[in-house]
Amino acid sequence: MRNHISSGSNAQRHDLAENGMDSELQGDDQLFQALVSGCHIENAASIAGISVRTAYRRLADPTFRSQFQDARQSLRESILACRMLATTR
Repeated sequence: MRNHISSGSNAQRHDLAENGMDSELQGDDQLFQALVSGCHIENAASIAGISVRTAYRRLADPTFRSQFQDARQSLRESILACRMLATTR
């Protein structure tokens, strides 16, 4: 059984990526957040309480992978914007 935030809600996963770890998150959502925050897949699987093989299966899921890539890109863009703002001051 997979523990998703309402099957494929990109907005909710994006919020998870920006707001930090939540101890109430389970399964896929913990995996998602750990991966977005930069954890290696083995560490992310451990945080999520799932096997490494299951973590790789989640990453193979097109919806999960797309949401993960979108969240990472959004995070990169936020970091770049902050750096640019800091250098103009």
